[in-house]
Amino acid sequence: MSTFGGQTPDVPGSRTARRRARERQRRVRRRVMVGVLVLAAAAAVAGAVVVYDLDEFVFDQLGGALDPDGAPADAVVEDAEGEGLDEQRTLLLATAPGEDEDATTLTLLATRGPDQEAAVLFLPVNALARVPGFQLESLGSTYRYGGLDLLVVTVENLLQTEIDAAAVASEEAFADFLDRAAPVEISLDQRLIASDPDGAREVVFEEGEQELDGADLGALWAFVEDDELDAFGRRQQVLEGVLASAASDATVRDRLVGDGAPQLQTDAEAEWMRGTLRDLVVARAEEELRWSLLPVERVGDGEDGSAFRVDDDETAETVANLLDARDPADGESVRLQVLNGVGTAGVGAEVERRIEDPRFRITLTGNAASFDIQETQILVYDEEDDTRDAAETLRDDLGVGTIRVSRQPQSVIDLTVVVGADFEEAGNGNADEGE
Repeated sequence: MSTFGGQTPDVPGSRTARRRARERQRRVRRRVMVGVLVLAAAAAVAGAVVVYDLDEFVFDQLGGALDPDGAPADAVVEDAEGEGLDEQRTLLLATAPGEDEDATTLTLLATRGPDQEAAVLFLPVNALARVPGFQLESLGSTYRYGGLDLLVVTVENLLQTEIDAAAVASEEAFADFLDRAAPVEISLDQRLIASDPDGAREVVFEEGEQELDGADLGALWAFVEDDELDAFGRRQQVLEGVLASAASDATVRDRLVGDGAPQLQTDAEAEWMRGTLRDLVVARAEEELRWSLLPVERVGDGEDGSAFRVDDDETAETVANLLDARDPADGESVRLQVLNGVGTAGVGAEVERRIEDPRFRITLTGNAASFDIQETQILVYDEEDDTRDAAETLRDDLGVGTIRVSRQPQSVIDLTVVVGADFEEAGNGNADEGE
């Protein structure tokens, strides 16, 4: 995976290696019919907690922009026949100013192959989620804590579905990427006005129809004034315009990802990216592209605006409607609880980084009863051969650990890792054979 600072190798234990391992494991999966969901844009605040119900609020500013052009689709569909995989592919797209800063936008793209349904799910960066090693944090801050790897595992845990690849770009680089499809027609139903810290206000976009180049598309994509949720309708317009441009002009499709889209820092191969873009273009042209927003409730104001609590029940329903029912690691996952027994911040993220086997998923994190644990322990809750094998594999990945049987039954996790001082000393070494 390339990074802001250059290239990092594709090594065992990286998310690239795990994604490729998952790809080898995949089997043909069932399809699910996608229900039509509408997005939420701006809603009047009614009380201290506002629930953004996708069935009740519509993006007023979109107007007719939601209706696909349709006409240019024939050539794209014809080009797509016989290509691609008849299975879901998911791409998490993020923008961030740099590696040590929060992600500023998050979008999940899902396709199922040529002439099939596709979906776009917008994720508020101020939505709160359980981050391995950091407890409850905003989704945007996850990128600052652990890069794409930690961001992906956090979103996978949140949505309970597998993410195949991720891409990140600075806001400037993302604008350069969008410029490959420019000019793009956009229609805004009101002026967009930005406020400076000193209170000065400036019109950044006028009301009405306009053609935007890449710099303006990037600025529109990133623009947030008072409420993050207001931005998603505009981002939908940007993506709609880019896909429409790609549908009507084959050279635009080639420009977007023909060279692997170097503006997007990703571990996905160029062919995979081209196929994903092609499927999105076809789905939109065939009116099979579904748009949704992660269901959230406003819980207060954070540093960068409102914070949101994810509605778990609504999220499960939304994911079921938009995505194939794919548990990470293809339904063979081993659910891990990681308990910090040393008091060092980020232990959960380091455990996740060392894990090579794609079956393991960190679903719970917390602190052990003491921060003076010397010996890392791996707790199992039954004595089945499969459980024992999983525990031994986990020990090999972590490089340390004594396997013990706990008599306390568990229903939400399969193994618990209590991290001790020897974990920090072990680095990436292999565990001793003895227990």
